[in-house]
Amino acid sequence: MRWAFLLIILLVCGCVQTGKVIEKTVIQERIICGNISRICPSGEIVSCQPELQNGSCQPCTPECPPCPACGPCEIQVNCSCMKIRPCCGDGYCDDGEICPEDCGEKVKEFEKEEPEKEVSPEKPQSHLLITEIMYNPVQPDRYNEWIEIYNPGPDDLDLTGWTLCGKELEPGWIRHSDGESFPGNPVLKAGSYAIITDGGTGTDAYENWQFTCQAYHPKASSLCGGLKNSNHTVWIADENGRIVVNVSYSSANGANGNGKSLSWNSGWVETNSNPCS
Repeated sequence: MRWAFLLIILLVCGCVQTGKVIEKTVIQERIICGNISRICPSGEIVSCQPELQNGSCQPCTPECPPCPACGPCEIQVNCSCMKIRPCCGDGYCDDGEICPEDCGEKVKEFEKEEPEKEVSPEKPQSHLLITEIMYNPVQPDRYNEWIEIYNPGPDDLDLTGWTLCGKELEPGWIRHSDGESFPGNPVLKAGSYAIITDGGTGTDAYENWQFTCQAYHPKASSLCGGLKNSNHTVWIADENGRIVVNVSYSSANGANGNGKSLSWNSGWVETNSNPCS
């Protein structure tokens, strides 16, 4: 009787449902903030890790270590200390003068008191001038830029060891078309002009201008890294590293790609190119 009752129940229900448990998996997206890096003046690479806040990376700024302190006779260049030559008083040492290590006040050697006597005037110091600049010729800038210099005297100047923007000057010039070198004289006579053209593989300027004066070129492929067509500073230093002439020009002065040059006349003025005079 009992088995009959169970059979009736199965026939009425028709099936048996088995219970299941379905697990719901929640996958969360993981945000990783990448490092931010920078190159310091010393050349060292530093980095920092941004913080994750409210689902976004907050920027950070890598901090460079402080540059070393330079001495009073040094200047800081790219986190390195370079000696200033010369370093004291008025910028260079005179006869009978001792340059102190702290580059402070001049220290004179002890001199015995002597009766005053008439002193003849000192011989004026020679100077060098930058008198004309072709910074943006109508021809390609490379191989056609040039700088005119002038020795107002009273003495001849031996430019051996002198530098243009840190690159040593050599007498003569190099023709770009075939690489032929034309030697020159390192001595620039008083009252004379000279032209400085590209070094390296040479210049085309002698094919486009009539240069009749002395020639020089730097031990570099271009003048001061290439004369900029905007603002630029050009300087020449003697064999001791003392800056003799330092000039700056701007495209606002003119001569910006119109076939003209800048000439110095108590300031830069645009003029028809007239090198060597």
